[in-house]
Amino acid sequence: MTTTAPTDTESGAETGAETVSRRWTELWNGQLPATELVTADARVEFGRTQPVPDWETTVGPAELQAVIDGIRARFPDVVYSLPTSPIPAADGRLTLLWDVGSEAGGFHRTGIDLLVVREGRVVSGRSVTGDHALHPLG
Repeated sequence: MTTTAPTDTESGAETGAETVSRRWTELWNGQLPATELVTADARVEFGRTQPVPDWETTVGPAELQAVIDGIRARFPDVVYSLPTSPIPAADGRLTLLWDVGSEAGGFHRTGIDLLVVREGRVVSGRSVTGDHALHPLG
């Protein structure tokens, strides 16, 4: 079953992929609790050592929320954004290209998240942050 609705460009209505990507970004920006978006057994793997101790993989919303809260405690002004539209696949997979930065922390980076979505909730994901900010393709 796909969780991505067709794009409705004329009405400006948000697609399923756009809703999940917006909510995922709100989650990382501290505006949405993980319990509202990820399943109880959601597994998220990180392809880079996080700036908070010992998280390579989280299982469930509490562990993911701990990572997000830890990053936000260390960098209170951190902002995540999506410079491009999400890239949905028919099987419920969703690719997000994102930017993250903190003036106080002195960094700006880019990354990619690969999510598996079922019924509007993230069931698994992989997140990789680059060490350098990349310029948009095109």
